[in-house]
Amino acid sequence: MGALRTFPAGYQPLAHGETPYSGGGMPRAVDTARVFLAIVGAIFAVGGVVLALTFDRLVGIGFLIVGSFLLILPFSTMHTDE
Repeated sequence: MGALRTFPAGYQPLAHGETPYSGGGMPRAVDTARVFLAIVGAIFAVGGVVLALTFDRLVGIGFLIVGSFLLILPFSTMHTDE
């Protein structure tokens, strides 16, 4: 009975200070892609506002929408909770 009680506690070896609910670190390439997408999104969003004020509102709104999507994209993650 004692082995069954302690089995779940030793099922996953944890590093010091880590809990079963703390997220694992992302690879460096993913962080670089997130920063790149955020910068490109900000450039598109600001460019969209400038285009809307100076050239054509419809084109500016299109650039603003694309820029806002690129800004939000790095922060969205796939959740496997079912």
